Formats: sequence, C-alpha cells, structure tokens
Amino acid sequence: MIDTHAHLYLCKQALPDLVLLAREAGVSALVNVATDLASSEIVLSQSQAFPGYVFPTAGIHPCTEFVPDEMDALREFVDKNRASIVAIGEIGLDLYRGTASLADQVSRFEAQLLMAREYDLPVIIHSRQSDEAMLGVILKYPDIRKVFHCFSSGPDFLAAVQHDNCCFSFTGHITYDNPHVIAAMKQMRLSQIMLETDCPYLTPKSRRGQANHSGNIPLVAEAMAEHLGVSLDVIQSNTTETARRFFGLS
Repeated sequence: MIDTHAHLYLCKQALPDLVLLAREAGVSALVNVATDLASSEIVLSQSQAFPGYVFPTAGIHPCTEFVPDEMDALREFVDKNRASIVAIGEIGLDLYRGTASLADQVSRFEAQLLMAREYDLPVIIHSRQSDEAMLGVILKYPDIRKVFHCFSSGPDFLAAVQHDNCCFSFTGHITYDNPHVIAAMKQMRLSQIMLETDCPYLTPKSRRGQANHSGNIPLVAEAMAEHLGVSLDVIQSNTTETARRFFGLS
C-alpha cells in the first residue's frame, strides 16, 4: 500500500518513528505533500533521509498566505529539483477556510496547473466547498494528470470531471458516515482510486482523538474494501499500482 498524501512535517512524532509505523503497517511508500514554499524545502529534505520510500511534492495550498513573487520562487525550486519532485501540490480552491478572494485563488491555482503541464508533473488538488468554481477551472486542463485528494464531493461532480487523467484519493473520512462520497466512489473505476491518510489530520473513526499517521492506511483500505464489496487484497494491489503509475514511483 502507498500513502499518497501525508504531511510528515506537521506530525508530532519524529520522522524515523513515522516511517517505522508506516513500514510495520505494510506501507511501501509515502508521498509527503507540501503546502507552501517552506514545506516544499522540508519535504525534499525528508525524502533525502529516506530515499526511495518518502517522495516529495512542491506547491502552494489555497489557504496559504500570499507572498511576493511566490510563483517565481516555486518555479525556480521545481526547476532545480525536478528529478526528485513527484507532483505539484497541494493546490486548488478552498471557499470554506480560504481567506483570499476566489479570483486570487484561481490565479494561483492556474499558475501552478500551467507549471505542472510545463514540467510534465501530475497535480494534487485540494477542493473544499468549491465544486462549481473548481469545475470552471479544471475542465480547461483535461491533459493534466490530477488527483482530487480527500475526495468529498458527490456523483454529480464526479460525472463532470470524469476523465482518463483523473484519479481520486480517500482518507479516514470514509470510515465515517459520508453517503454521498461513498456513492461517488462506487461509480469510479478501481484503477482511478488511491489511498491516503492526510496525516496528521482525518484520523479513522476507530482511532478518533489520536493523531493520524501513515500506519493507519490499512484502516482506510479496509473501509474501502467494505464499501466497494471487494477483497482487501484487491484494494491493496490496485491502489498501489495506481499510485505508482500516477506519481511515477520506482
């Protein structure tokens, strides 16, 4: 199994302990997802401590405060470290917690989509209470490989974005009562689906109140297998293959 979306630098445990927990749970790789320029540097450094196991991304989250010349700085970073970076992300739109205007969020989002296209990298998309605005942007970029992280929309949104270049990842939120999300997941091809923790956030229900970590990926896989009516082995093998292909992992 692969945890396709972790924020190891935000977890309280030491990095070696987090990696050990993941390995003991059968996790074969971790994608360590940046949210700003500073964390892009950090995830790169953490990947160098565990080469071939922890993989870094680079990107600016929609809720991150704007800084001058941020796109120039991000481009310079990506250009310098293209051989290591496996995705542009976490990027997107947030109309729940984001304080920037929609226009500013869209501008930042599109700049990073264009950067992903230029560097032939997939994107990790954050979309919170922004379905309509998201469709207004993302449908203009069908060629870009994309994963909707912590997919929390319903079947209508899925139908609108459905494309061979689209994947969808699920966290511990599927261990709770989310009927519209589960309904959408049941309409997806298994080859489009990936696992994630979004740790230290979104702890699965059975461990509610504890900090999340990549060692909880089996709980997400078990919930997915139950919802989709397939074996755990099928979920583990298919999501792992999809993640390796999507991110170009060795």
